[in-house]
Amino acid sequence: MSWFFETKLRQSEKNGPIIATRFFGIWRVIVEGVEQTGPNAHRVWIDAFQHLKNLFPTKRIQRVVLLGLGGGGEIKTIYKAFPGVILTVLEYDSAMITLTKELKLYHPYPLPEIIVGDVKETLPQLSSSADLLIVDIFQGENPSPLLTDPTFIDSLSHALGIGGLLLINVFKRKEYLEYPKTHFALIAKWPFLWNHLALFQKP
Repeated sequence: MSWFFETKLRQSEKNGPIIATRFFGIWRVIVEGVEQTGPNAHRVWIDAFQHLKNLFPTKRIQRVVLLGLGGGGEIKTIYKAFPGVILTVLEYDSAMITLTKELKLYHPYPLPEIIVGDVKETLPQLSSSADLLIVDIFQGENPSPLLTDPTFIDSLSHALGIGGLLLINVFKRKEYLEYPKTHFALIAKWPFLWNHLALFQKP
């Protein structure tokens, strides 16, 4: 083990090989050649949360639900962006959850509640409405096909309170940002690095 370079390999039934590497203290988590946690992903979410705050400077975000753990690299980012927030994470890959607990990238903040299971099943079971729902779920570099499923879009709507915000990253597949328009008002969409993101609001 070295602070300068370290690597961890985890075999996942859901994602296949998960590769985590640390170089000069900075961790990157890679699945199918795509960065799940790392400097680029971090820049994407810093920028996204700034977009949200610019558009809704007075909105109070008390409860956030994150779909997709991705090595846990952005747990700290969410806590810092929305002080005092209650965070719940939905993740279908137990191997990714185990890796997140090993890397502890959320320190010094606490590990949030993580619910393991398919989001089609776990999302409708949430007992409290969210103020912000973040969707960052992929199969390799492709967004989850759930984003094209009207039933799933309906579940996203039910998980949010009135006026709640939906923030979605679809990487390169910006056409996926059209599907939530059936249930949500589009507030803004923007590119950042190789990613396309959009912010929606529940009427």
